Amino acid sequence: MNKIFYHLFILLIATGFIFLAFGFINLKNEPSNIVPFSNLKLYNHLNLSKHLSNIKNSSANDIFPFHLYLSSDNYKDINQINRDLEIVDSLYPAHVNVNRDIMTIALTDSLQQMKYGDISKIDLDSVSYLMQYITGFMYYSMLSSVNQNLYASIYDYWMNFVSNYLTTYSESNKNAKFNNKFIYLVNQCEEGKYNVAIKIKSIEKVVYNLTNNYYGHLVNASWNQSSNLERLVFTLLILSTFYSYIYLILGLIKKNKKIS
Repeated sequence: MNKIFYHLFILLIATGFIFLAFGFINLKNEPSNIVPFSNLKLYNHLNLSKHLSNIKNSSANDIFPFHLYLSSDNYKDINQINRDLEIVDSLYPAHVNVNRDIMTIALTDSLQQMKYGDISKIDLDSVSYLMQYITGFMYYSMLSSVNQNLYASIYDYWMNFVSNYLTTYSESNKNAKFNNKFIYLVNQCEEGKYNVAIKIKSIEKVVYNLTNNYYGHLVNASWNQSSNLERLVFTLLILSTFYSYIYLILGLIKKNKKIS
């Protein structure tokens, strides 16, 4: 009797290892599936009108003071950005679309080069601040019919920047996926449909699915990612295990009948 229970226990353990091993083999390293502030007190305000109004026979594209603008606090306040657009439009009314292209360049490429050009100096705290800043552009793109495309393009540019940075960050920081700040930022990106490609080891996926009782997903993912040969081996293992259980149970019943 004791021997039968012993063998049954060994089979249970062996079955568990079979499922875990199969998961390790087949769960491949797949990618897991900042508002600009408003009404800020601008301590370093740039009077854009002074820098543009005295220059004649030029377009805003030729003389827009990108460096001065981004060195000021103007770009940090959404209301000030709107006022600056009105200033540029009043000075160059025939080039409204070009004026918005200029502001787009200022708040995307130029801002990145000036503030985020050295990626080694960027950390999760600065990315969190950036996320707060750019989220506002999404909301204002929904509210502003005049500047909808402008704000939407700025938001899209920076969300791609953030998601790409987080992907790079996860590759160089193996424990990033356990960092709460990192997880929060990844969730923010995914809510906006911007993918962060995080490589998760097979064993981590298996443990995660087991601890969260996602057995169906574990089996389904393993089966779908298997070759025909692996499926055949897996099926034979299941059948042999099932047959062993039946054999042991029948032996146990037969043993009990003899004893009685």
